[in-house]
Amino acid sequence: MAITNVVDLGAFQFTLVFSPTVVHVATAELSSFLGSTGRNVSPLGPHIDNEAGTVTYSAFSFGEPPGPDGSGALATVSLLPQAAGESQLRLQNVQVLNTVPVTIPVGLQHGHVTVVAQRFH
Repeated sequence: MAITNVVDLGAFQFTLVFSPTVVHVATAELSSFLGSTGRNVSPLGPHIDNEAGTVTYSAFSFGEPPGPDGSGALATVSLLPQAAGESQLRLQNVQVLNTVPVTIPVGLQHGHVTVVAQRFH
């Protein structure tokens, strides 16, 4: 998950929805962008539910420096294939806040993954 053209990022939250028959989430890890200005960062989660096909993750920062400006990765979600097929990767319940905290409006770009069956000889 990444963000672009943000000003004074203070916190984020998202739920990623996927097809659990095609992929599972192995891990979701916080990236360094949120704390890149020296603020302390506290992640909440991830909460991975591979039966329902969701992963929810959030983090907030605190401290004196302002939050980061610009573009960067918020979190890395690693997927494990379960079966051949396709899955949409849809973001829901997305919230992004600055350090005031005031909601920052965001546009979403959803994803897609294809798992191809391999033949072993």
